[in-house]
Amino acid sequence: ALAEFPTSQVLVAGLEGGSLQAWEWQADGIVLLTSVSAHQGRVKALAAVPSRHRVATAGGDGEIQLRVVPDLTSDGPPRRHGVEILSLAASADGQFLASCGWDHRVVLWNIDAVDPLWAINVG
Repeated sequence: ALAEFPTSQVLVAGLEGGSLQAWEWQADGIVLLTSVSAHQGRVKALAAVPSRHRVATAGGDGEIQLRVVPDLTSDGPPRRHGVEILSLAASADGQFLASCGWDHRVVLWNIDAVDPLWAINVG
């Protein structure tokens, strides 16, 4: 999974083993800024939240995490979708996240809260 932050030239990658990496494009090439362990199992989805300098991450562990870009430190407790998350999106204004998992539910989250706003079954 990949999320790009064009204004800061940063690319965040989510890896098979649950790690996150932040890379920066520089004049002489691309440089690894940091690598952190984030999820149990594979990172399945990332969503850039450039207005807040955050990346939302989702994985096979059913958790959504917010991470500060570019150092990838945790920004609060995880949100728990409950099952493996397949897709993740952030609203353009950076206020909301939406997740979709193996349970066929789309869940809407206020980015500042850990409890979901609502969920709907789409399967």
